[in-house]
Formats: sequence, structure tokens, C-alpha cells
Amino acid sequence: MDTTPNLRLPYIFSAQAQKHVTHNEGLQILDALVQLGVVNRTQSAPPASPVDGARYIVAVAATGDWSGQDNSIAIYQDGAWIFHAPQVGWLAWDAAAGELLVWVGSTWMAAVAGGASGATILGVNATADATNRLAVKSDAVLFSHDDVTPGSGDQRAVINKAAVGNTASIVFQDNWSGRAEFGLAGDDDWRVKVSPDGGTWREALIAERTTGRIYLPQTPACAYDNILINGDFQLNQRVVANGVVASGVFARDRWKAGSSGASLSVSGYDVTLASGSIEQKIVPDQWGAVSFASTQFTVSVEGTSNHIYVELGSASGTIAPGAGRRSVTLVTAAGDTGNLTLKLFASSGAVTFSRVAVRAGAMPSAWLARPWEIELRLAQRFFQKSYRAEIAPGASDLYGSQACVADGSFLTGFEFAVAMHANPTFTFWAPNGTLSNMRGFATGTLVAATAAQIYKRGVRYFSASPLVDANFYECQFAADAEP
Repeated sequence: MDTTPNLRLPYIFSAQAQKHVTHNEGLQILDALVQLGVVNRTQSAPPASPVDGARYIVAVAATGDWSGQDNSIAIYQDGAWIFHAPQVGWLAWDAAAGELLVWVGSTWMAAVAGGASGATILGVNATADATNRLAVKSDAVLFSHDDVTPGSGDQRAVINKAAVGNTASIVFQDNWSGRAEFGLAGDDDWRVKVSPDGGTWREALIAERTTGRIYLPQTPACAYDNILINGDFQLNQRVVANGVVASGVFARDRWKAGSSGASLSVSGYDVTLASGSIEQKIVPDQWGAVSFASTQFTVSVEGTSNHIYVELGSASGTIAPGAGRRSVTLVTAAGDTGNLTLKLFASSGAVTFSRVAVRAGAMPSAWLARPWEIELRLAQRFFQKSYRAEIAPGASDLYGSQACVADGSFLTGFEFAVAMHANPTFTFWAPNGTLSNMRGFATGTLVAATAAQIYKRGVRYFSASPLVDANFYECQFAADAEP
């Protein structure tokens, strides 16, 4: 044996010439390995201008003069690199990281004595680093209450962040690719996110920090929590064509042009507001409320091609463009009593969007349409007609007309399909389109008539002359109770 078994120091033999050479070689090895401290362990290539005596732990995938020396100790001596393979249990101080390392046979890892306090990095069966200062590889991890000191019997893990805009969360991964995360991610609301691929993330649940309300952004909420009517613009009882709409004129059910008019078109569920504004008056008692003053609401749309400027009562904000559910949260003023007006403006050129909703709280929910029959009944509280859906009021149309029975100079009235929000403005036509006329069902004769005692629920009677007793007369109508 020519060297010692551990540090491989060369032996000096009795008949050896130039014994000082062997002795000096041993001193160099001792100088390199005893009280071992390295510059760092992150370099895979030698430095350009190494200092004599400098020591490094060679990083993996080494190149250049260090090629093939991964994890070895490299010492620069007498203008050349000398390498020593570590033995299990060797310790080395990493000056760059400020930590004590131990070689465990396959990797260098942080060495912290049991019970050590104030350690800056710790790896348990794993390699910790500057980012992951605590790294653990284990089939299970146990945190138990303190029954030695003893403690209180409780066990609480705390994850702290610096400020509201930072993140304190736990991420679950599949083969190092994120699949789920929960915690305070970017604000102080508690969120649960999921991902199919580690790149696209969707928020599944949000607990709003101020009110404690739970929101399910990807799960449709109850359809009745949207306090807008005809938010998808599918109802068009007045049969208004796409294009320019004058100020105050209704473009679709419950939606009318603002003070400067509007240029509006609807294609399927896509609504394009080319210019101007549209608005809808929200009536609190429609939703069982006395007032919507001092209330937090979220106004949301399904995707928008451009910024939408929003006014809700005295509050205002902007919905930024983008795909998916886009929203702005507003708080109405204390003076926003009575009806609450929502206004949408094309603030910077044409904007296309769909499915508008106004919901209480700070978070938008996925869109869920109410059944068509229910949405129609809600709209009919403010405007209804006897005509077929595709026929504009005042047009010639026999289908759907209301029948009234003559009794002297009076005609019986009828009830509306839905009780209206207020006593409406009532307009009627003979089936051929003649205003304020009735048509004899049997004779086809037109008779001028006047509607009397118009209530929320219908018309009590008509006065007309001449009439034939017990004969039927018919008309079409439109009733408008828009606030």
C-alpha cells in the first residue's frame, strides 16, 4: 500500500530517494483537505483567474479542466488543478452559501447537528438551496403537539407573507408540475386554484376576506342573484333592428340608449356597442330590497374586446379587455336610493361583449341564464305585448289578439300575462294596425274605442260605439311600465 486509506497521503519508504518530495506532497494534501472550506459549489467550469490554494466543490455537468470531476474537491496548486474524491462523512464549509456541507455518498447536502438553532438551510434526505432553504424527501411528514415540554396540546402551522400583494400558499404538484394551490395568492382573499398542466390556472373557490362570502368563479351561481333582466340581450319584444338608437329609446328589453344615443347590434350572444351608451334601471323591489344604497356590487361581462366604462348609480369604474369573465367591483353611494341605473359606455371605440350581470359582493360568478320563460316574465313586468315575439307592436297581425265582449257601449277588458311594475302606458290597435280601434270578430268592422281603468294587472273595460251586444271584438296591445 502506497497511501493512507482515508486521505491517501503518500508513504515515505526507507530506501526512497528525494523523501522531501513525498513529504511535501502529503503536506499539500493535508493543506487542501484539513479544515476544508470551499469558495462555492455552484460552478461547473474552473474560474478564469483562480487564486493559488483556492478550493471548490465541482458542480455537476463539469466542463473544461474540471470535466469528469463532478462533486470532487478541486484545489488550484502550483498553476494546476488537483482533484480529490470525497469520502462519506467529509465536511466542507461553503463560503458563498454560508453553510456547512456533508458528503453522503451521492451528493453534498447541508449538515446541521441535531438540535442546532439558527440554521440558515436544512436538507433532510434532500439538497436544500438558497430558494428552498428547507427541503425534505420523505413518504410522510409528521407535525405533532408538544408533549415533552409540555406544550398547550395545540399544533398550528403558520405561513407568513410580507404584504398584501405577496403570496403565502401551498402548491401541490404532479411530477414537479403544479396542479393545485391554496392560500393568499396575490391578495388577502383565500383562494383555491387548479391547473391541468401547470401553466393554465383557474380559480375554483374564493373566500372574500372582508365579508366571508364564498365565491365559485367557475361554477354558475343561482340564476336569480343577477339583478339585471335580459343580461344576454335575447329578449327583443319591441323588435328593434341593429343599428343607431336615439336617446331614451329601447334597443332591447330593459336596455335603452343613453343620453347621447347608441349604436348597438346583437349577433347571437355577442353585443357590439359601436358608440354611445346603453343603460338599464334596476328596481330594488323587483328583488325584494328597499334600496341598493351603500351596497357592494360586481358588474361582469363574458369577455370584452375593449375597455367598458361602467356607471352604477354614483359609482363608476372600468372593465378591462380580455377573455373569460371580466368585471369591476363598485360600491354604490349612500344617496343611491330608489332605482339604480347601470350604464355601459363604449369608452374608446367599439366594444364587443356578452352576458352582462350585476351581483352583490366583490367577486363575479360564472354566467347562468334563467329559463327563457322566467326571463320573459321578469321583462314583462316592465313591457309586454299581445303580438307574437317576432312582430313589432302596431304591425298588422291577427295571431295573439285579445277578445272582448260587447255590452251596450262597453267592451269587457282583460288581464295582462304578468302584473306590471306600475300602472302602464297602454296602447292598442285593431289587428290590421289601426291605432285605438277594435275589430268585430264576425264582421271585420273597425270601431274606435277608449281603454278605461288601466291597472297593473290589466284593463277593466273599453268604451266604444256602435257595438253589437254579445259580439266579440278584438285588438292587439302593448303596455309600457318602464321607470
